[in-house]
Amino acid sequence: MKKIMISLVLLGMVFTTPIYAQTTPTQDQLNQQLIQVLIQMINQLQQQIVQILASQNMQNDPNSANCVPRWQCSDWSQICKLIPNPYNSENNRLKPSKVFLQTRTCVDLNKCLVVNDKDKPATSQIVDYCPAYLSE
Repeated sequence: MKKIMISLVLLGMVFTTPIYAQTTPTQDQLNQQLIQVLIQMINQLQQQIVQILASQNMQNDPNSANCVPRWQCSDWSQICKLIPNPYNSENNRLKPSKVFLQTRTCVDLNKCLVVNDKDKPATSQIVDYCPAYLSE
């Protein structure tokens, strides 16, 4: 009995199946074996896709400790609030005449329930120029 190995490499994965025959296989036998290899490959790819999707669902599950926030922030506000100047004479920086608080909104698109604030993008900043401002 002869053993002929058929291998197919696709997407970096090797699929191999043996053919056992008394004689050299016909083209039909080779085609049937190729179909079996392709079915095997599809089944393995389906299993990998299921594993990937399950992993992503864990990361996106708001109740999971593995939930990964996906932040989306608005642009910085064009209207700022005039605030008391936090710079003092001890700073080496030049003291601006006016400083403003500029804000934006950030939303976690994955809606994670456990959020580490240190990973959250800044939602306010002090600037020394703003196109428009509100005084207190």
